Amino acid sequence: QNKDMDDYVAMLSQRDEEVLDAIKDIILLAEKTFGKLNDHLLVVLTDHVEFAIKRIKMGMEIDNPFLQEIKVLYPQEYEIGIKGAEIIKKRLDIEISEDEIGFIALYLYSARQNKTIGETVKDTRLLREAVEIIEKALNYRIDPEGLDYIRLINHLNYTVTSARDKRSIKNPLLDTVSKRFKFSFEIARKIASHFEQNQNIKISEDAIGFMAIHIERIRQLAEMKD
Repeated sequence: QNKDMDDYVAMLSQRDEEVLDAIKDIILLAEKTFGKLNDHLLVVLTDHVEFAIKRIKMGMEIDNPFLQEIKVLYPQEYEIGIKGAEIIKKRLDIEISEDEIGFIALYLYSARQNKTIGETVKDTRLLREAVEIIEKALNYRIDPEGLDYIRLINHLNYTVTSARDKRSIKNPLLDTVSKRFKFSFEIARKIASHFEQNQNIKISEDAIGFMAIHIERIRQLAEMKD
């Protein structure tokens, strides 16, 4: 335990003091909303922001492929990320992009859940890939700013979380859905298979049926746009 604390203090002593102070302010702000966060957040978030600032100074912008998903799934963390950007601007006179705000939100969410950033990114990517499966099957791009996208991502997230928590879902419409919405049901099956292959998450038939209902609504929307 003492060695961990010594390592922790040593790591912090090597950080840029001004960046460290800015991150402390962001964490303080986050803890007002979420309560105490994982202690390691200070080191990992300071690391990330120091690196981001170096990239910005070199004129390198990093794209955040999960920005839309982050905004939908972690809205409170994203709001604090926006305020965090203001703190960084005020303290360090550096303007960070929306993509970087998204990364701050990911770090805050990970700290809340006691997950590594890698685990959170993996989960977020899984949902993004599910959306891509639907878009490819329907040959239609779902507007990432639209309400349908928000509903879909939230439902996919709920499906994954329920399956992980072994929560049983009963779908009284399963029989009807599998017959009436065959194509959407097949897409939902494909997503369930993707979840199982990539993260060993087993999705029940009932849950596949609920996914199919969401996909069917998007399929009908895509048909109307044709």
